[in-house]
Amino acid sequence: MNTGERPTWMLRSLSEPRLEPHAPATGAGEEAARLHRWNIEVSAAFYGAALPGGHAPQRPARRKCERRIRHRQVTADDVVAELSFGFWVKLLSGRHARTFWVPALHRAFPSDIGRRDDLHRRFVTMMRLRNRISHHEPIHHRHLEAGHATLHHPLACLDAEPAAQALRLDRVPAVLKQRQDTCPGLRPPRF
Repeated sequence: MNTGERPTWMLRSLSEPRLEPHAPATGAGEEAARLHRWNIEVSAAFYGAALPGGHAPQRPARRKCERRIRHRQVTADDVVAELSFGFWVKLLSGRHARTFWVPALHRAFPSDIGRRDDLHRRFVTMMRLRNRISHHEPIHHRHLEAGHATLHHPLACLDAEPAAQALRLDRVPAVLKQRQDTCPGLRPPRF
């Protein structure tokens, strides 16, 4: 029961624009469906590996907290929880080097981090991958091994113990290896 080359269930469940990025890599039909499922699996593995969340822009964060939390006073922790990952990444940029990095922010990274601009670049790479995953975009066409390698360095710069724990729990390398079996249908994806 195919409509064109795509299974009918796919067209009912997912839009054509959502499926289109999978077709050039595999063709169409069930192979594209398997790539789509593997993309979900690897995205879930990356998300669990080390991709921080956060979504509110920095300026309205306090107002958002005040609207949401009416039964008590808004704390600094409440506001921090509302700040986007992009906000924190921007603090590492050259634009804020003199105002934040030099006087204080460098102390948030107790281990040897190298140059601030290299650290910023790694965080930008992490943020872009995180955004693609959070918006359910295809990532199968990216150099995922390099993206994965980029994740753990910034974490280790912040705190070695949670970074080591994240490495122990990390499923990304295994899921990356399983693509060769998942996409041809030799292994079902696991979410």
